[in-house]
Amino acid sequence: MANDRLHFGWFIPTRGDETRIGDPTAHQEPSFEHFMEVADACETAGLEYTLVPVNPTCYEAWVTCSMVAARTTKLKQLVAARPGYIVPTLMAKMIATFDQMSEGRIAVNLISTTSPADGLFYEHDERYEVMDETCEIMKLVWSNDHPVDYDGKHFKLRGAFVQPKPYQQPRPRSYIGGVSPKAREVSAKHADCHLFWGERPEEIAEIIADIRSTAEAQGRDPAEMDFGMRLQIILRETEEEAWDSAWDLISGAPDEFKQRIAAVAGGDSHANQRQQAQVSAAAADDYRIGPHLWTGISTVRAGAGTSIVGNPEQVAATLQEFIDAGCTEFCLSGYPHDQAALDFGRLVMPYFADRVGV
Repeated sequence: MANDRLHFGWFIPTRGDETRIGDPTAHQEPSFEHFMEVADACETAGLEYTLVPVNPTCYEAWVTCSMVAARTTKLKQLVAARPGYIVPTLMAKMIATFDQMSEGRIAVNLISTTSPADGLFYEHDERYEVMDETCEIMKLVWSNDHPVDYDGKHFKLRGAFVQPKPYQQPRPRSYIGGVSPKAREVSAKHADCHLFWGERPEEIAEIIADIRSTAEAQGRDPAEMDFGMRLQIILRETEEEAWDSAWDLISGAPDEFKQRIAAVAGGDSHANQRQQAQVSAAAADDYRIGPHLWTGISTVRAGAGTSIVGNPEQVAATLQEFIDAGCTEFCLSGYPHDQAALDFGRLVMPYFADRVGV
């Protein structure tokens, strides 16, 4: 499924949007109207897909993606899904049904995190074991026209059979992230795209080589895999305006809010730990980890907080550094998300117009 064309997607903020993160006076409550404003902006901008997150504070991802897909014509949905929350055969049926009814406008971002609040207590490596078995089972039931059995550590099936089969062949694309050894192992085995966040361009080439080596050791052609970045975009007409906007974006968060974010990021997610270590190391340099790479958002937001800050030429040049390191996919965000998508489409997408392709 790998190719050398570039793919740009965006993020729908289903917990609400904002112009200053952590400032309740600058928060826009979530609504389907705003989700569609973002989706429509993405279609106008020429972006390929929208990522819909899974989080206790967000609207439910499957329902949101279904509603957005029904109201758009070209935009694909990258639905975040947690293996273990839905049994693999039902997840396979849900994905294939969505795929058929949207005529191929779904991909799946498999997320390893679970929560005791939801009644799941998997340890870190167990979560990736569940993801591994879920992927194996979905591939098995999608590719067989007769009932199948499966014997795993976490799932045992007898006479499993799923209809419909996927619209996309051989199946919809899957995205997996993570930097831990177990995450890399499962991604190398199953992912069509490994999605990074928090890494610098110079770090990515080494990780890509490791994942491709792991894929080959598992009997998979490493050329089948794509690699991508999850990034924030702070784009303005001038560099000075962009940096002013970056600092304004985090200026309204009180200290207790930042402390809660740090506590959330202090769990057993290796990617979150890596991001927070990067924030600490860069604090003395105004959170800069490169000429136009900034980790300030990670002081007020868990997860993918690394940002490209600059004018259109600088943003495009920094994206090119990631392309040179081996990335062909970019899942992006900006605040507020509808206007930021339009600005990105108008000011940055033309730099890559001859390389963007489905």
